[in-house]
Amino acid sequence: MEHEIDASDDDVGDEPVRRSPVPWLVGGFLALLSGFLVLNAVLADDSDVPVGDPPPEVSFELLDGGSTTFAAFRGQPTVVNFFASWCAPCIRELPDIQAASEIFAGQVNVIGLSVSDRIEDTEALLVETGVTFPVGLDPNGAIHREVADLGVMPSTAFIAADGTLLSVQAGTISGEDLDERIRTELLPTIEDASP
Repeated sequence: MEHEIDASDDDVGDEPVRRSPVPWLVGGFLALLSGFLVLNAVLADDSDVPVGDPPPEVSFELLDGGSTTFAAFRGQPTVVNFFASWCAPCIRELPDIQAASEIFAGQVNVIGLSVSDRIEDTEALLVETGVTFPVGLDPNGAIHREVADLGVMPSTAFIAADGTLLSVQAGTISGEDLDERIRTELLPTIEDASP
């Protein structure tokens, strides 16, 4: 026998209705996520990047020994990827950066700068991700702040063959986008840099 509920029962509504906190938690999470996405979009505005100027003439140590500067790469366009082992998006994009270094070998320099990271952690990450392109060290993040002052990791700088900064990608870049930017932004600068 089924029991029918009569809404006119006197005891209906005597107890307060308890609402689940889940909708409030989900709403709060979505509000925080929206705020983060808006902040990331604002920080990704490339308008404050010194486009058209050469990157700073700073020397940085290379992980495999020695040191170099951005000027050492003049004559060929250069992709500079700022990453760290503690940055999950950085780890995800490193295989795409490595693939680009192989595809455009001899035409485009690809270098990485490990930002505010321990050498051991950087070395382990490079082994894990199969990175073979040259990697420099930016132990306190000073170079990252000067070249890609966007407050976002990872960041990827695109430097023309003449050594001037063309643009900076704030946040991750897909393999397809990286390939397109190299073809449309960097490779044409080889001809522009020719005497």
